[in-house]
Amino acid sequence: MKRSAFFLLGTVLLTFLNWTSLGSGAVSTEPERMRIAIVDFDTMGGDFGIKDLGSIVAEWLITSFVQSGRFEVVERSQLQKILEEQKLAVTGLVAQETAVKLGQVLGVKVLISGTLIKIGNAVEVNSRLIDTQDGSIIKAEKRRANRFADLERTVEELATLIKGDFPLVGYVVDVSSSGVMIDLGWKHGAAVDQTFIVYREGKKIAHPTTRQVLAVEEIPVGEIRLTKVDRITSCGVLTGQNEGQQVRSGDRVRTPVAAVSVGEVKKTLPSPLPAEPKPAEPKPASSPARAGQRPQLLLGWGGRGREPGKFDDPLSLFVDRGDLIYVADSGNNRVQVFDPNGRLIRTLGRKGKGEGEFSIPTDVAVDREGYIYVVDSRNRRVQKFDPQGNFRLQWGGAVKRGEEPLLSSPVGIAIDERGLIYISDAKLGRIQCFDSSGNPLSTVGQRGRAPSDLTRPTHLAIDSNGNLYVVDSATARINKYGPRGNYLTSFQHRGKGEQDFSAPQGIAVTADGYLYLVDREAGRLVILDTAGNPVLAIGEKRRGETPLNDPVDVALDREGNIYILERGAARIHKLSPFIP
Repeated sequence: MKRSAFFLLGTVLLTFLNWTSLGSGAVSTEPERMRIAIVDFDTMGGDFGIKDLGSIVAEWLITSFVQSGRFEVVERSQLQKILEEQKLAVTGLVAQETAVKLGQVLGVKVLISGTLIKIGNAVEVNSRLIDTQDGSIIKAEKRRANRFADLERTVEELATLIKGDFPLVGYVVDVSSSGVMIDLGWKHGAAVDQTFIVYREGKKIAHPTTRQVLAVEEIPVGEIRLTKVDRITSCGVLTGQNEGQQVRSGDRVRTPVAAVSVGEVKKTLPSPLPAEPKPAEPKPASSPARAGQRPQLLLGWGGRGREPGKFDDPLSLFVDRGDLIYVADSGNNRVQVFDPNGRLIRTLGRKGKGEGEFSIPTDVAVDREGYIYVVDSRNRRVQKFDPQGNFRLQWGGAVKRGEEPLLSSPVGIAIDERGLIYISDAKLGRIQCFDSSGNPLSTVGQRGRAPSDLTRPTHLAIDSNGNLYVVDSATARINKYGPRGNYLTSFQHRGKGEQDFSAPQGIAVTADGYLYLVDREAGRLVILDTAGNPVLAIGEKRRGETPLNDPVDVALDREGNIYILERGAARIHKLSPFIP
């Protein structure tokens, strides 16, 4: 029998990852998520110009770890309360005895801390993973942002590196002719096309003097690739099986422990919309982006269908702070979530009227905390899910005859930096503002013919100053309102010119105020400058470009990459950034 010993990064990670059930031998029915705490980072080397930057970086990390579904992260409010009660002052440099005490009080296995060091215009981000059992440093990671504007992206890269140190670990729960089922789903961070190593535990290797278990021998059994991921289980196919071994229920599974590649430059492909490559790992760019260069196609995925990763009448898409792409797949009554390379991560919802079910979801958005909001249009409601996809609450819904509904025909959604939620109501001709619990706060606009009025509002966007942009599809006009709902101006370029738009749909706005919108009728993307003047159109027949097939939405990631959703082709196109 072929055997091998796999040494688990020493005893610390063996304990943390719960790779073995030492002492009990019991198989858990629910894979345990690692409980961690993240403290504010220290700042060193000068004035960063932003108050509480260490707290902001900690918040970014918390969001990233929660969204992965693999970690249970202590809430900042709970952490702060414990620190005050225990009279502890904890930031980037954590004393050994403090780490141990926090581990005991909070029940966390790992404490993440770090420092931000200002070096000229660059910022170096250092992180430490601390074992709360003895206060020792398990591992340290470091990344550098060469520009302050790249800091959030650098922190996300750092989070990816850290998460790569902790593989997903679970059990085989069923083996049949159709494949292998494991007890890990998207709730735990599993994703379609993910590879898992199947193994059995053998001899425990202990220190000859202390008798402390240092590692566990692994007996390799095989390898599986996931083809379907549900909430708490996944199914896959065998891609390899060791000689003399057969995968069976009760075998262990884990993702490979390997270096995680982050921050790679995307490959630039010729022409705006050529035949699309399959989703693949990013490759080095052939040439750097230049000011004024037209966006180039990087990737495309989707296609019409009901199976995972396919779409039926998709209506909108959203890119969150971690660059995950959410698609309102209305015909399939679900929301699908993809990584930036087009790999399916998870799916929310199914057809129905119950909690967590949809009837024509038209839009989706994610707030700073990772909570997911879905406009469930035909059910006349908005549903809220936690970062792991669990239903939390809803507002709106059906009413009795003669009663006025809270939401009559909800279509679009946008969330500002304060966490306020704006919902467009096409039938009532207005935008309603709610808090995160669904309590109505105010309205923006009203049905009418004045420039400040609305007729059929659909898609929404909010800029960094809190200004709200509303697509009024009936008048082909974009209305702009201030943070208090006051009307500011309108943009309208109706016509058949190269950069006009006659049927605007989805809209996105950059940090510097450029507007991106898709025109369904002309089949193109139009980019407007800060004054509302068109500066670029993509999908122009006059330029020999292939028009977009019924484009309905557009979104941008943190690097400025452009995502366009085609309703007609049921596909997503990813384009390189536009640099004015």
